[in-house]
Amino acid sequence: MATPASDLLSRINSISGCFDDDYCDKQRYAVKTKSRKLNALLERGKKNRIISKKLYCDFLAYRWSPRVFSEKPVTHDELDSLFEAARWASSSYNEQEWRYIYAVKNSKEFSVFLNFLTKSNRQWAKNAYVIVVLVGKKYFSHDGSHNKSFQLDCGISLGYLMAESALRGIAVHAMAGFDKGKISEYLKLSDEYEPLCCLAIGHYSSSLKAEEITQRKPLDEIRFNGLNEWTKAQAGNRRDSRAQA
Repeated sequence: MATPASDLLSRINSISGCFDDDYCDKQRYAVKTKSRKLNALLERGKKNRIISKKLYCDFLAYRWSPRVFSEKPVTHDELDSLFEAARWASSSYNEQEWRYIYAVKNSKEFSVFLNFLTKSNRQWAKNAYVIVVLVGKKYFSHDGSHNKSFQLDCGISLGYLMAESALRGIAVHAMAGFDKGKISEYLKLSDEYEPLCCLAIGHYSSSLKAEEITQRKPLDEIRFNGLNEWTKAQAGNRRDSRAQA
């Protein structure tokens, strides 16, 4: 029997009420650790990250993809929490096309998964605690037709995973530098599946440099109110390109 709409609305309101300003203040510095050096580093990096408009929970603005990790293990429960977040992403026809296959440091398969990566990625990803392969299912289950949205849907799922990692202070670095052939052969993937990216997951390290905490483009460079604003922006970009040339 379907749940009445009024009951659903009541449940949604009770959940959203938990996310008040005090809650967000507590989560804003979720990445803090017992290391004073690391805390100071994170604070310096965050100060350079200007938030254009107030975010309800601005811990999202403090997520970035490091290339160094601490030796602290990522627990099974922490890892499953990331995958649980990824599970709730939206998808076309609710296909839920994402599949996450992973290997944990010191396991027999970790070196195999590490070798999926390009040489430049292996040099730093070897210090991560987990290597993950994100595989997307290319065809709909209900009729077998090609799902043109499968990559987008898997990207949304990955975004959910990264949001949860930001809340928990866990570092996630997605990589496009990997060998699809090696992954497909080792995982015995049928034509139904395509490797989309690899992830290095671990805890932030105090050996980071504040300058490595990447910045973001201003809001005016990524959102445009209709054709008029978009056209003006493109004209400005063309002028800038000619001036640089």
